[in-house]
Amino acid sequence: MDENFRNELWNICQHYFCARSNVHHYLGIANGAMQSMEGDNIKIKKLFYVLRPLLSALWCADRKSIAPMNMVPLMQLLPGDIYKTVLSLIELKSGAAEGYVIKIDDRLKAWIDETYGYCVEKSDALPKEQLDVSLADAFFRKMILR
Repeated sequence: MDENFRNELWNICQHYFCARSNVHHYLGIANGAMQSMEGDNIKIKKLFYVLRPLLSALWCADRKSIAPMNMVPLMQLLPGDIYKTVLSLIELKSGAAEGYVIKIDDRLKAWIDETYGYCVEKSDALPKEQLDVSLADAFFRKMILR
């Protein structure tokens, strides 16, 4: 990938970040993954399809900035005991079969439920932004002409 293109695109993206939309996007992903739970049981891989977008929603809601794609910086948002639990789950996942099912720790389940509710409430209070597309249009035209 052209490094200039990547940098220019990233700079343009900063003008189009909408915390409310991002939080709703990530909550939708997390909610979809949570639907696969059977009681307190979930495939470990699917659990991370809950955790990563939920942490991203929390990042966007509280920091009002684009969430990192990597799980490691997102994990700094976890309380200490949950952080340790997630670390052990990462280790377990690295050696587990694709469909390995676990029972979610009660504290982790409570944190997921509380954080989901917090993010819903927080996002509802965020403004609906109308974004000016002129910068994106100019960028697109520039890339086409390149």
